[in-house]
Amino acid sequence: MYESTSRTVLVAASRGGDPQGVSCTKFGVVLLVSILSFACSASSEGGGKPQTTGGVSTGAGSSGATGAKGPGELELGGSSGTGATSGGGDDNNPTSCDQAAKSQTYIGCDFWPTVTYNPVYHEFAFAVVLANGGDTDASVTVERGGAMVATAIVPARGLATVPLPWVEALKGEEFTRTDATTGARKKVSVMVAGGAYHLTSTLPVTAWQFSPLDYQQPAENCAGLPAGTTTCLSVSNDASLLLPSTAMTGNYRLGGRSARLEGGGIDYTSSQGGFAITATKDGTTLDIQLSPDRKQEVGTGAKIGAAVLASGPGVTSGKPGETLSFSLQAGDVLQLVGEWAPYEPEPHGDLSGSLINASAPVQVIASQKRKHC
Repeated sequence: MYESTSRTVLVAASRGGDPQGVSCTKFGVVLLVSILSFACSASSEGGGKPQTTGGVSTGAGSSGATGAKGPGELELGGSSGTGATSGGGDDNNPTSCDQAAKSQTYIGCDFWPTVTYNPVYHEFAFAVVLANGGDTDASVTVERGGAMVATAIVPARGLATVPLPWVEALKGEEFTRTDATTGARKKVSVMVAGGAYHLTSTLPVTAWQFSPLDYQQPAENCAGLPAGTTTCLSVSNDASLLLPSTAMTGNYRLGGRSARLEGGGIDYTSSQGGFAITATKDGTTLDIQLSPDRKQEVGTGAKIGAAVLASGPGVTSGKPGETLSFSLQAGDVLQLVGEWAPYEPEPHGDLSGSLINASAPVQVIASQKRKHC
């Protein structure tokens, strides 16, 4: 059987090296409110720098991987990176952007909506939904790569929906039109410069991204469906509660879901799990240490693969224990996935347990885009 959903969850920050696990629901929208108590970052003392340095490429407006270090070189410090500052304020209902920033909750004024791998047909819309709990209308702008994409007014004590174009390099291939549950399984890692949207608001709001917003449309809206089809279904849908950049950190221990090659070949099996990392500041240096070797599971019933990183545009492959370094500008997105399994029923590469340490706050979204169960 196949689950007809994709999964996206915001990865929680580790503090002092202790992982904070995040689980996701089996069907439909993933609710993240329950993780917010530990997803918000702590104070920024210590700077959040990794213990190792060097090997980071530079260049204005460009980003890229710079090779691997040996195992055992990267540790999470006791801080939360350099982006957050502690402070007071009304956590439940901030009335200004400064107050929201000090509160370090999911309510804020600066967000980074990011498309992740999803094989849904492009006729279905990626969108951000905003809630304004205040007494004054909020003005919102959305940019990408310095260009204006959308504006919106979020009414006081109301909601607003902001549809946004898919970023194809991050969305990836879509399902076949003749069979809505096949194809678009195998993924590669990719670095997309300026791939994320930057959403800012004049007043504190809550933001969710929906991928896609709706689940079905009339069949005539989707070209190429088999004759006699009456409804066009997205088949895959998910949602994420976004954290503002003021509640992000530079330190994360990755936690996602494993998957394996099974179910009858590349068109029917599970996709690899992965993570989308979005930079919020120019000149961000980021190290990711892939989880060291762990007990391997092989053969029928195996669930967990080694932390082997798949290569792709702008990303070199990596082995367990290695540390890869990247240089990122604001809005750049690293979408990293595990290596595709060599044959059935072996598990795909699983990056869970890997450590991220960045010089500035980054957003991390974990995803598992197609699961055979």
